[in-house]
Amino acid sequence: MYLWRVGVLFALLGSAIVVPATNPAAAAPGRLRDLAQAAGVKIGSAVRAAPLNPDPAVGDEDYRDWAREQLSTLTAENELKWDHVEPARGRFNFAAADTIVQFAHETEQTVRGHTLVWHSALPAWVSALSGDQLEAALQTHITSTVSHFGSDVAIWDVVNEPLNDSGSLRSGGSQGFWKDRLGEDYIDESFRWAHAANPTARLYLNEYGIESDSPKARGLYELVKGLLARGVPIHGIGFQTHKLETSRLSGLADSLRRFADLGLEVAITELGVKLLTPAGGDSLGRQADVYGWVTAACLAVPRCVSVTAWGFTDRYSWIPAPGAATMLTDQYVPKPAYYRVRDVLAAGRPAADPVAAWRLDEPAGTIATDASSSPQRHPAQADPGALGHEGRQPFLRAFKGNGIDSGATTAPAESNAMRTNVSYTLSVWIKPASTTGDQVIASQDGANVSAFTFGHTDGRYYLAVPLADTTDAGVDPQRLFSQTPVVIGQWNHVAAVWDNPSGHPRLYVNGVAEPEGPLWNRETWASTGIFHIGESRAGQHFHGSISDLRVYQRALPSTEIKALASPVVGQWGFDGHTGDDSWFHRDAAARNDATVALLWATDRKCQANKAISLTGTQLIDTRGGAPLFTDRSYSLSVWVQLADTDSDQVVLAADGTSISPFYLRLKRGTGDDHRWIFAVLNGSGTQQVVATSEQKAEAGAWTHLVATWSMETGQMQLFVDGTVSGTNTVLSSAAATENGSLHIGVSQLGNLRGAIDDVLVYQQVLTQPEISALYLQYEPSRCQP
Repeated sequence: MYLWRVGVLFALLGSAIVVPATNPAAAAPGRLRDLAQAAGVKIGSAVRAAPLNPDPAVGDEDYRDWAREQLSTLTAENELKWDHVEPARGRFNFAAADTIVQFAHETEQTVRGHTLVWHSALPAWVSALSGDQLEAALQTHITSTVSHFGSDVAIWDVVNEPLNDSGSLRSGGSQGFWKDRLGEDYIDESFRWAHAANPTARLYLNEYGIESDSPKARGLYELVKGLLARGVPIHGIGFQTHKLETSRLSGLADSLRRFADLGLEVAITELGVKLLTPAGGDSLGRQADVYGWVTAACLAVPRCVSVTAWGFTDRYSWIPAPGAATMLTDQYVPKPAYYRVRDVLAAGRPAADPVAAWRLDEPAGTIATDASSSPQRHPAQADPGALGHEGRQPFLRAFKGNGIDSGATTAPAESNAMRTNVSYTLSVWIKPASTTGDQVIASQDGANVSAFTFGHTDGRYYLAVPLADTTDAGVDPQRLFSQTPVVIGQWNHVAAVWDNPSGHPRLYVNGVAEPEGPLWNRETWASTGIFHIGESRAGQHFHGSISDLRVYQRALPSTEIKALASPVVGQWGFDGHTGDDSWFHRDAAARNDATVALLWATDRKCQANKAISLTGTQLIDTRGGAPLFTDRSYSLSVWVQLADTDSDQVVLAADGTSISPFYLRLKRGTGDDHRWIFAVLNGSGTQQVVATSEQKAEAGAWTHLVATWSMETGQMQLFVDGTVSGTNTVLSSAAATENGSLHIGVSQLGNLRGAIDDVLVYQQVLTQPEISALYLQYEPSRCQP
């Protein structure tokens, strides 16, 4: 039987490491499959036929027992790939796959068939075919394979990895085999053939690199919308999710929701978390974090139906030690990752909070998907052209209000996004284009009038709630107006709160509470009508951009509203991972992350492994597009500890057309005269303007750097440890490449050797008090012996 040995020493990564972390006695009780069932998902793994074989001379009893006890779904790791089932044309061999299916049948487990169409794992005879012969062979392969198993295989990965990283269909070389030989229709036909062979099977498209907003994720979204529009029988999207221990996967739940709101199931299909080598003592804890984050992301999305790991023990892993990507050691000892998954499953699906949310940066089309975790979905249909304004970051878009006839509304079936007779909060980012007329940000219909209207008029924000659902004369709405004026052409966060117990409405502008309004009639009434974005039933419309609109069914305290109003557009804390902790999910990663290990350092607060350590070879880039517009006002904040001052070293830089639009770096001088440099490339790309620090740069000490540039004044400022240290002026700044990256510790001018912590990016100029506050978060006395 498999062994439940925890806290023992085991050989991993070539050295003895103690399995740390979760105390088994304190972990959530129960089998994974039982906890998953209670949470409304399946938990599974890729498995191999040989260790499942009941013949003791072939099989592995521990492997069989663990799979039987813990898993609710099994995926054939290799046994259903084309080179396995049809090595010679017309000669099918399903024996190995039959072993897996028979085992699953005996243990009441679901089988996932992987995979019918893939550019890899093809037998040589298939590659020699072309034209009608190839199409006929593909149809025969799909039909024969699916028909052989019938209802015993309930789910099929029909098409696997059809896209390039750019989001287009693969073409050229072996990877473009199917599209180049059969054209783009091969995907449609493959699904149709699989459906004809088994009309009850759930059919998936399986892909990697779609776990966050990226060109590939957006390309797949468009591909799938086209499949659905053509009536192709596709039922789900598989997210492979092979990741590193340092991954944060900040945007995974959002990406899952986008595809789910197309009416599809979504699933994690190949989860594995590879340890970077040489691994530090916290590697297993970081691996557990990623397993937990992925499982939690699935549970946060009502239509996410399963989490499948790509192997459950390092004994039979496609990434063996030192990669050690599974939840169990090669001796079946559970790692912290196992207990983390178990605890997340035991917690179940989260309560809906917010109850509805719209990012309003949809890849394309007119459907604004609901980004909340609510089981009741509220997708909003936008008027043609109402999505597509420039968003708060390059590469993102926002709701486009023209002030005349634009808007987005929930359908009657998804109406009543919020209950209006109890406490609620509306949180939203807006960029007004004018203050003309009465402009509505959000509203919800009653039978006769809007149950609330949130907008601005006469240059002030307001929340209006009618006393009754009537158009009778003399029944005026209760209104609360802000004292803070509406600012045109600038992103602002505004929030409206109705606190039912107290009877007080509240407004917030950029996280700051407006004066409390008068006591309102507490008998607010319930509406069950359509929720509107950028319009109302009375015909008012918003002029400008709207982003990140959230509805909470409670009165948020000022601390939460302040957090929602954070102007940060990128935040990398490097607390054991390279994720973006801001709303924008521009996670960072090591360049060439399959081979380059990340190292960790003690941070400025003396916490071990809470800063990123760079030796000149660990190159960190953000993913998914540039995190800020560099041709308008911005601020950069970072803590850095130099290992030496032996050469020029870059702290932060961004992609530009040919030259980075800015550099924040060390400039080596003669002797010990080394300075910090903030360089900005002017708008025409002809000159770099430099602000040089008065203070010398020294190795060994943590230093806080802030660089700001104002589009309005052209002023550049460089702050060192909270104090202005260098200034200059450049009236325009070059734009960063929209699809480019923020480079952390890397540039052609010289890579950093030292440690970096707490990188913050703002699309505004920070004030002196704000910069001082950032610096004062560091208390030097903490780290004194």
